[in-house]
Amino acid sequence: MDARKHQGGTMNTPRFRRQRRAREFLPGGSAGAAAERPRHAGRRRRTLIGLAVLSVAAGVAVLPLEGPGTAIAGTKAAKAARDGCTAQISVPNVSITASSPGMFQWVQGTLVQACNAADAKWDAQHGSQAQGSWDFADTATATWPLPYGSGRLGPYQAVPAGAVDAAGNPVPQAAASFGIKFGSRVKIKGYRAGRVAHLRARVTRFDWSLNGGYGGWQPSVNRDVKFYEWHHGHWVFLITVATGADGWTRNINVLAPTRRSFYAHVIQTTTIWGARSYNIRR
Repeated sequence: MDARKHQGGTMNTPRFRRQRRAREFLPGGSAGAAAERPRHAGRRRRTLIGLAVLSVAAGVAVLPLEGPGTAIAGTKAAKAARDGCTAQISVPNVSITASSPGMFQWVQGTLVQACNAADAKWDAQHGSQAQGSWDFADTATATWPLPYGSGRLGPYQAVPAGAVDAAGNPVPQAAASFGIKFGSRVKIKGYRAGRVAHLRARVTRFDWSLNGGYGGWQPSVNRDVKFYEWHHGHWVFLITVATGADGWTRNINVLAPTRRSFYAHVIQTTTIWGARSYNIRR
C-alpha cells in the first residue's frame, strides 16, 4: 500500500507543478513567471502555426479580425445579402387642380415593402434640393406638405434617408420616381363634310396663381397635341399640332370615307401633365 501511495504521489507531483506554473503566467505574476514567459510564448506560437497549417490543409481560409466593428458590419451585410429584401416606397404622381392661400397639397407615400424595418425614411428631392420627407415608424403611410403657390413642380425622386429594423440593424432601401405638376384638360371637336372629317382640339391647364391664390383654369399656349384615328382595329397616329394663344389647335382635315372615331392627346411638359380627350365619332 505504501508503495502504491508513493508511486501515486510521484505521478501526481508534475501535474500539480504544471498547474502552479500556469497560474504564475497570469498578469502581475512573480519574477519566476516572467522568466517562464518566453518559453510559454514559443509554445503558443507553435500552437497557432499548427492550427493555421491544419486549417490550410483542410481548405479553410484563416482571416485576421480587424476589430468588433468590422465583424458586426460584415454580419449585417451578409444578412442583408442573404435576405435579398429591399424596403420600397410608392408615391403616386400628383396633379395640382386646386389651390387655397396658405394651404398645402399633402403628398402621400406608401411603404409597399417594409423588409422588417421598424423605422424608414425617404426624402422628397427636386433636383438637388430636398422639399419634404416621409417617416414610416410603425405606419404604412406618411405625408409631407407642399405649399400652394410656392411649392416646386416637376419630376421628383424619393431618396432613401435611412432605415433600421427593431434591433437597429440597417435595412436596404430603394429610390422611387414621381412627379408633381399642374393638371391639364383637352377636348376634341369635329364635323364631317363629305368624305373628310374636320377636327380640332382645345387645351386648358390649371394655374394656382390665378384668382388671388385660389387658382383657376386658363388656355394652355403652345402645347403639342397628337390626334389619333381608330382604323382597322387599332388607334393610328395622324398628326401633331400646337395650340395657339386661345388654347385651340388649327383645324386638321382627315380623309375618312366612312364614320370613324377620333381622340386627341396633349403632351406633358416639365411642369404640366398631359391629358387625353374623350372619343368622338365623325
